[in-house]
Amino acid sequence: EVVFFRPPATDTPATTTGAKEKLPVIFHQTRYYRQWRLRKPLRPLESFPMDPINLTFKKAFIHAGFAVVSMDVRGTGASFGQWSAPCQPQEREDSEEVLDWVAAQDWCDGSIYLYGISYDAMAALFTCSRRHPSVKACAPLFTYWDVYSDLGAPGGVLLHYFFDNWNQLVRALDSSRLLEAPHPIGTSFVTGFKGVKGATKALVREAIASHETVDLSKTLRQTIHKDDRPFETLKGLKMDDCSPYTKCEEIRECKIPF
Repeated sequence: EVVFFRPPATDTPATTTGAKEKLPVIFHQTRYYRQWRLRKPLRPLESFPMDPINLTFKKAFIHAGFAVVSMDVRGTGASFGQWSAPCQPQEREDSEEVLDWVAAQDWCDGSIYLYGISYDAMAALFTCSRRHPSVKACAPLFTYWDVYSDLGAPGGVLLHYFFDNWNQLVRALDSSRLLEAPHPIGTSFVTGFKGVKGATKALVREAIASHETVDLSKTLRQTIHKDDRPFETLKGLKMDDCSPYTKCEEIRECKIPF
């Protein structure tokens, strides 16, 4: 599921024919909710779509004249499906489908720029590897290049602490049970993701019920060597299959600035 923002000035006709102004687009893929829902007493503060991680950047992009399309990746937030591995292959195929949709909109000028922080930056790099013709540049901030070496076992020592906390967070998000998330999110001012305009509460519940989230803690404990394939959790994938460095040639060949 995606949410779309654009500068307020583009709500008025840009030409005498009544056509709307075409805009460059920032495409953002996230597994941490494209838009958070505040607790009821704080909802009057939702004047701009709430995103604690990316809010400053989204405001800056819109102020600079970009439209922003933010997407919950498969199996997270308001999107249906299963998150069976970080940056799973289906997620990359989904991004191509959404890029095709964005490029075909009458408000898009044909130029799309990828952006993300942390996991979302890895998703942007994988999308680059698909070499979509509308993608003109990519800004992957604080990304990870090699999931096993950077996160799973930096220096060769298994980092259970990070994966246990990451596992607790993503499973709480995908089930929409934020009280089970690590501190401070579990006791914070948010209740979950904001639904899609026009979608019924029943459809939102159906999307959440479709979610199945890989057990990252168990995955790390079953991956003693980098090329292990934990069938119980990753269903035969390796951690390398979730790492952008495996697509370095494709990323280089897309010939866009980073």
